[in-house]
Amino acid sequence: MEKDKKAYRQSIGVSLAIMAFAVAAMVLSLPMPGNAPIFPRMAAGFLFLCALGLLVGTIQRQKRGQAPETAALEWEKLESPLATLALVVVYALGFKYIGFYVTTFVVTVVLMLYMGIRSMKTMILVVVVLLAFLYGLFTMQLKVPMPQGILF
Repeated sequence: MEKDKKAYRQSIGVSLAIMAFAVAAMVLSLPMPGNAPIFPRMAAGFLFLCALGLLVGTIQRQKRGQAPETAALEWEKLESPLATLALVVVYALGFKYIGFYVTTFVVTVVLMLYMGIRSMKTMILVVVVLLAFLYGLFTMQLKVPMPQGILF
């Protein structure tokens, strides 16, 4: 029964967090000019409605005494997703200070090592192909100026 309470609390907390994120996205889209905010507002509204549905469904299941739809999540199972999220944040921040291509190289290698890939051949092949593809697509074809930091 305690696991059910934990699962309900987690589900309610997640739905409230998603709703708060959707409201923040909506507020941040307010100063956008012209038609630019149409998609962010639609996405935020849809996200809010989905989270509201999760919240209402969870509360109804709890009031009826039904088992939660999903089991309570243990922190041990979150290690890998949270580590990946931290790496994505480092990746996004690295653009500004180190540059897109150098950051992409470093993060790709670190992520492969974290996932247990130890073959030097595989790592070199993946990094070279990825960077060549990104350079060819964004820099050469689309002429998108990629963030350049202190290194490149």
